[in-house]
Amino acid sequence: MNAKFFEEQRREMVAVIRAIAEHVAPQIGKTTLDERVLRAMAKVPREEFVPIEVQSYAYLNRLNQFHRRNLFSMAISVWSTLSITAILAK
Repeated sequence: MNAKFFEEQRREMVAVIRAIAEHVAPQIGKTTLDERVLRAMAKVPREEFVPIEVQSYAYLNRLNQFHRRNLFSMAISVWSTLSITAILAK
């Protein structure tokens, strides 16, 4: 994997978050996300916060085997989910 791979993964992650937000907007009464948060998510290299052997999974939107074995990584996943929820709830 190289920097270009991870850049694409970040772009896809932000696109998925935008799509989810649009999908749930009618239920939560919020139609936009804070662009500052989305820009930060697009810039932060999540792959640098996990061990090298699982970097390719850094942008997956689900728990994987590594997360099940590693509480710290699970906390990051939970934080990510809560962050998305907080963004949508604003």
